Amino acid sequence: MQKIIFTGPESSGKTTLSKWYATHIGGTYVPEFARLYLESLNRTYTEEDLRLIAKGQFEMMESAVQADKQVVCDTGMLVIKIWAALKFDIQIDLVNSSLVQDFDSLYILCKPDIPWEPDPLREDEHNRDWLFEYYEDLLQKLNLQYVVLKGSLEHRKKVLSELKLPE
Repeated sequence: MQKIIFTGPESSGKTTLSKWYATHIGGTYVPEFARLYLESLNRTYTEEDLRLIAKGQFEMMESAVQADKQVVCDTGMLVIKIWAALKFDIQIDLVNSSLVQDFDSLYILCKPDIPWEPDPLREDEHNRDWLFEYYEDLLQKLNLQYVVLKGSLEHRKKVLSELKLPE
């Protein structure tokens, strides 16, 4: 079954929209493993933590695909690829191999044209537009299917409601 993967810079609506969309289509929602992991961490995260986050996200997504429902992911391997490159200047084999095999997923790239919402786990309020371009460039280089969501929450929901998914 095709996965719908929400992606994009911090505070661009991924969690709000992925939860809404999963409910809207009666799909299976896959949360962001990084948030679950980091909320329980009582120290600064490391490269090894990021590798564990990648493994956790991958396993949650693969487990959800076994269900007989459309899978809607709050985030995916693309976010982790960018995070690893920008934060630690590393590549994670699991991330790269899963992206190469991800030709049947549809990515929903959320534009950061909505107000920043502070959150203790968010790191960079000031480079969201640059990051959006980085995401879009990488989606194109990897030849992944994607749709850009922008505008108000109501507009984004309307676009998602009209999205035609393969059977």
